[in-house]
Amino acid sequence: MHRALLFVALLFAAAGPADADTTMVTTSGTTFVPASVTIQLGDTVRWVNGSLSHTATSGFGSGDPNAGALFDAPLSGLNPEFFYTFTDTAGTYPYFCRPHEIMGMTGTVVVESNLSGVPEACCDVFASWGQVKALFD
Repeated sequence: MHRALLFVALLFAAAGPADADTTMVTTSGTTFVPASVTIQLGDTVRWVNGSLSHTATSGFGSGDPNAGALFDAPLSGLNPEFFYTFTDTAGTYPYFCRPHEIMGMTGTVVVESNLSGVPEACCDVFASWGQVKALFD
């Protein structure tokens, strides 16, 4: 019984919220660098203007009816950086620069669930929920 409780406690500790990180994306000419970043749910992306005037706009492009629904921030000398924390849902979030969209200035934020960091080996111990439940019976 104590072994089962220890296992469950360790599983929740491994899957629990980690310290949030901030990942930086810079603009270089008409490119986001890096063009794609992978973060964990709850992490923040920091866009930093390196040159010219840009935007960080969520969506596939200006033809996307949801363009800018999550964020639509200027990046310029007056607004040199923008932060966005991805707290809602794991998934792939495309974004683009409105003035340079035609030049292919796009990027992607891949947001992984916090559970994606849990090693598979810890979860292979039990083949089913029934086996876990049986530990407490």
